[in-house]
Order: sequence, then structure tokens, then C-alpha cells
Amino acid sequence: MKAKYVDNDITYYGKITSLQGINDAKAHNTLVLLGVSGKANIYIDRRNYVLEQDDILICAPHKQIRVVDYEDDFCCIVMTFSQKFMQALPMGNTAIWNQILYCEKVRQLKASERDLEIYKLYYSILGKKLNGLKEPVDVVIFKLMINVALLEMGHEFRHKSKENVQTITLGQKLLRRFIQLISQTEVKRQPVSYYAAKLNVTPKYLTTACTRFSDKNASQWIHNAVLTEIQEMMVNPDLTFKEISKKLGFPNLSSFSIFVKRNLNDSPTALRKKYLAGK
Repeated sequence: MKAKYVDNDITYYGKITSLQGINDAKAHNTLVLLGVSGKANIYIDRRNYVLEQDDILICAPHKQIRVVDYEDDFCCIVMTFSQKFMQALPMGNTAIWNQILYCEKVRQLKASERDLEIYKLYYSILGKKLNGLKEPVDVVIFKLMINVALLEMGHEFRHKSKENVQTITLGQKLLRRFIQLISQTEVKRQPVSYYAAKLNVTPKYLTTACTRFSDKNASQWIHNAVLTEIQEMMVNPDLTFKEISKKLGFPNLSSFSIFVKRNLNDSPTALRKKYLAGK
């Protein structure tokens, strides 16, 4: 498998006819497959999935994939994304992706006719952009288009989730509710006890559910949500660091700056410059 575009967050393969080497390609990343033609029999952790034309298949990191066979006319679009990239999606869209990646691990659905037309347009635009990535702004636009495509896909997943209620455990339901509560909470930097009280469970029970049904405990979910908020607010030059600090619930600007430096390896000023420059 040869990628058409690679950076620290995105590997874009475009249309391919063979999934040989797929495990090496995805490694610790989220895998997105969109069936174009033919079909392939794929085993993910010993469960069989048939990827056909118009199917979308999402696979969480750390899953073993084995392609058993595929038809001669098989073709699909392949992309992988880092966990950092997926967590940096706008918070309204992060919840559904968290549900898929940390609760369900694998999600497959048949794309609607409307969404297929939209995905085809995205693919066409991405292909044209790839042929002319000469300036930094071209890379920024390319990544934004990928982001928009994932937003569109997340919207379809949310719609389908309402139609198809799956049988899940109480712990998985609690994790979903917790993820949704974080995304809806204005000041996300709260102790675990705050969210546990809102969910009518003990902090210990909430942490246990998170650890069992995802790869993060409750504190890490909150921590990642705060980091996502910071990254989103940094690209808005109209917001001062003091305003961002207050919105996120930090006691003062100094503690905010220390948090940013420790977790994002840059001062708020340097980080904003990077984001606004599209790096």
C-alpha cells in the first residue's frame, strides 16, 4: 500500500485495489475504508466483515485485521488518522467518533445515496488538491477538506445510531452518556466527581466503566476534552489567552500557561502562531 499523502496525523491512500499490509498501515491509527466496487472479506479480531460497494467501515486503533479474499474488481478508498487528530475534531462531532472508537471499536454502515454523492465530491476535490500541494496553505486546505468529510461522516453515523439501537451493557451506556455530557458541558475542566454526580454514579464506578470499555480513565477523558477545547480556541485570534483561560475553568492565566506548556509542548503564544500559520 502506497500513500498519496502522509504527515503525523493523516495517511491518505486514495483508491486502492489491494489491502495487503493493512495492519502495518493502520498500526495505532483509526482506519476508514469506503467501498467503491466489488467486495472483500475482512476479519477484525476474528469477526468477519464484508466490505462492499458504498460501505463505510471504521476500525479503532490496536485491532488486528486479516483480509481473507476479495473480488477481482475490488476497490476502496483508504485513510488512517492519529488519535490526536480524531480528538481534535470539533467537540460536537467528537462524541460520536468517541462512541465508535472506544465503545464499539468497529462500525460498518451502508452510505446513503445523498452522502455517496457528497463523498464523491470530496474525493474529487482531494485528488485535485493533492496534485498541487505547493504552498503551506494548500496543505491546510487539504486537511480541512479531510476534516469536513469526517464531519459529514459523523453526522451520518449519528443519524444511523438513532435508527439502530444496539444492545450494549450498562457500563457502555454509562461511557456513552459520560462522553456526551463532557461534550455538552460548557466548562469541561471539572473533577471526576462533578461528572459522576451528574450521572448519578460514584466517581469510582465511572472511572471503572471508562477503563473497562475504553483505553482511558475518566480523568483522561476530561483532560483530552480540555486539550481539544484549547486547540479549537487557539485558532480564534479574537480570543485572548485570559479569556480562554477563564472559559476553560483555570484559576488564573499562569496555571493555564503551565498546563498548555506541559501538555502541548509550547507556550500559548507559540502554539497560536503555529496554528494560525497552519503548521
